[in-house]
Amino acid sequence: MSYNDKKIKSLSEEQFSELLITQESDFFDFKSKRIDPKELQKTIVSFANSEGGEICIWLEDKKNNWNRLNWFKNIEESNPFMDSIYRDIIPSISWINHEFVEHKWNYLLFVKIPSSRNVHNTSSWDCYIRAWAEKIQLKNQIDITALKYKKWEIIFEDEVKNIPIELITKSSYFVDFLKKDLTRQTPYEYLYSNCLVIEKYPKISAILFFMEKPQFTWLKCWVKIYRYWFKKTSRLYKYDRNRIEEEIFIEGNIENLIRNSIKNIENIFKKLKVKFPKEALLESIVNAVIHRDYSVQDDIKIEIFDNQIEIINPWKFLWKVNIWNDLNIQRFARNPQLYRLLTKLSSFEKIPSKRLNQDRWEGIKTIYSSIRKAWYQDPKYLFENETTIVIFNFASIETYESKIIKYLEKNQEITNKIARWITWEEDKEKIKNLFRKLVKERKIEVVNENAPKMHTSYKLTWKKGFKWLFDDI
Repeated sequence: MSYNDKKIKSLSEEQFSELLITQESDFFDFKSKRIDPKELQKTIVSFANSEGGEICIWLEDKKNNWNRLNWFKNIEESNPFMDSIYRDIIPSISWINHEFVEHKWNYLLFVKIPSSRNVHNTSSWDCYIRAWAEKIQLKNQIDITALKYKKWEIIFEDEVKNIPIELITKSSYFVDFLKKDLTRQTPYEYLYSNCLVIEKYPKISAILFFMEKPQFTWLKCWVKIYRYWFKKTSRLYKYDRNRIEEEIFIEGNIENLIRNSIKNIENIFKKLKVKFPKEALLESIVNAVIHRDYSVQDDIKIEIFDNQIEIINPWKFLWKVNIWNDLNIQRFARNPQLYRLLTKLSSFEKIPSKRLNQDRWEGIKTIYSSIRKAWYQDPKYLFENETTIVIFNFASIETYESKIIKYLEKNQEITNKIARWITWEEDKEKIKNLFRKLVKERKIEVVNENAPKMHTSYKLTWKKGFKWLFDDI
């Protein structure tokens, strides 16, 4: 066996059986070796323009069930596909890769396509995306431009808007900003020297940062805060998103959006008697305002419940979810101009705790560390419907059992309702089962056996500082 043969992996019978029953999806596709290389380009482009994927070349379409296997007898048979994989796509895809796998002296070709930062086309300049396990052609230039915004190939903040430049140069906020910057330039000279204006028309970044109310230019850049009612059912406490107790719409430029959002959240937390790390909330809101996609016509939404707060950002991170677990976040500024201006603004503040940009690319780590220091659960990041949702739960990382025991060390009795309140657990049955466990372990006991079940209360059978009667058993 040659050296090259040693590098080719072999497929076991178990792996081969799993491959046979694998279904095509948004991230995986089967192709026959008889496919036209130009047709293969379309599928490769669709994966690169979406979230990446893998193509396995060896299997006929399901209509040929009598003989679906169509192997490469040798590696040279795959040569007609190589130009389509590496050279014919416009522009070529960085980090695309292929791999041969051997099974019973036959070969399969796997093509691995990453999610690209660019928008790609076939050799005939056709653009495709991947959705519902199919390739979909984008024929409308508006759709292609939206895809370029999504992939940061073009940045919306660099676009100009046809409004009078005086709306910015005469803004009291901008005048005050220049005083803090100690610049001797005129407002227009400052905008021009910082690449914030083109031919006397301001860029989106200048409008968002310096105009007192950029929302009046029809940019969707509000921050909307919703406080929801608590709804009770027979067994669970649930949140009804249609029942809004409080609704706050925040307008203004970037700084005012961030500061007023934090101020209103703190006021609501005081009513809820919730103490939560301000650093984590501030960093999350800064990320939402600075790094969102302003080409998406939607607002940032902050939804507050009794047990958690959700920050909904109208754009989707390009990176896969599992990298959040290791906190190895790629350091890209979605809107570099806004990020640079916020950094400049923060440099004016002498008190570090009052700066809006405190971390210098360590924002996610700041969120996690501040929450863990305060003994709260780690945040959750959801990526769905082209949005990024950050969820902060108000429950601490203490176990339900320790919370109940600590409560009983200071209070005589506890009920199911009180236990759900201190643990933020919505399910009555979970708390009921926990009470049964603690009774069985003789850590708590029922106060009144004859009381109705709905009024059952419990008390400690031991006190902190005393040895438990059954420790030696």
